[in-house]
Amino acid sequence: MTVEAVVREVVYAGAETRIEAGTENGILLTALLLNSSETTTGVRRGDPVLLCWKRAAVHIIDT
Repeated sequence: MTVEAVVREVVYAGAETRIEAGTENGILLTALLLNSSETTTGVRRGDPVLLCWKRAAVHIIDT
C-alpha cells in the first residue's frame, strides 16, 4: 500500500523518531522510526513523501 503525503512534524525522541505526514484528503499518518547510526531520516517539515507499508501491517481501530 502506498500514499503520497507531506511531512507535517518530525519529533526526535531518543531512540526513535516520529514523523507525522498529512495527505491532501486531510488524513494524518504517523511513522515511527528507530534511530541508529546507520539510519538518518533527513526529512523536514513540508517535504513530500511516499509512505508505503505491507497490507498485513494495517490494523483498523474503531473510534
